[in-house]
Amino acid sequence: MKQQNATSPFEIESLELPALEVKIQQLYDGYLSTCGDGNYLGCLNDVLGMRKEIINKRFVFTPQAVLQFERINKLLTEKSAKLMAKTAFLYEQMKSNKRTGDDFLDDYHLEATLDVAYRGDDSILTMETDENGGECDYLSMAEIFSLMPNAVSKPLLRFHLHDPDAVQYPFNIDALLRDVQYWENWDKEKNWEEQWLLRIPELEHIPSICNVMRGLVVHSNYSLSDILRINDIRCEVRVDWRNLGK
Repeated sequence: MKQQNATSPFEIESLELPALEVKIQQLYDGYLSTCGDGNYLGCLNDVLGMRKEIINKRFVFTPQAVLQFERINKLLTEKSAKLMAKTAFLYEQMKSNKRTGDDFLDDYHLEATLDVAYRGDDSILTMETDENGGECDYLSMAEIFSLMPNAVSKPLLRFHLHDPDAVQYPFNIDALLRDVQYWENWDKEKNWEEQWLLRIPELEHIPSICNVMRGLVVHSNYSLSDILRINDIRCEVRVDWRNLGK
């Protein structure tokens, strides 16, 4: 009989959700103990995807779930707008510093990011009922999501701005900073690749879906159950002052 790799996803396809989460924790511990072994990372990503598929297939949008979906969509929309506003302000400030002849500032770089944060129990919302019947350890999974490397759809939003005098831009800065670039309205007339969201009748009343929310639902390993329990969003703007002279 051919011996299978201990971390192969093929041997865990039939696991129930609690056992699957045990395997996820084992793979994550293995990933950490091997200082980021790519084999562990690939299997971990696959198994997290299996967990998401199991939960999403049996998920039902109850009135409580719809309220929580609206809450996190509103939170992501507001946080995206806040990040855009602060980044635009700091960008204009850096341009002004450069124009006034700051003797240190030869070049500058801004990096803006938005992501789900995990700082312990308070970062996860406790809901009145558990649609998964207590089979999920949301806290442990949230900690793993928060510590996964950038290769696995993290952060949810990132963009960079540089000194326009030092970099040739393929895009217009004003267009980049417009909110619509990152949290456009849910326009049902557009050819949206994730059509399954549009077929959920319980969500049809929501006039605008944050683009970051779309990425979280479709392109991350967060299941719908995980998303509804998010209670902490982190925004960061890093400003890099560069002196390049002799």
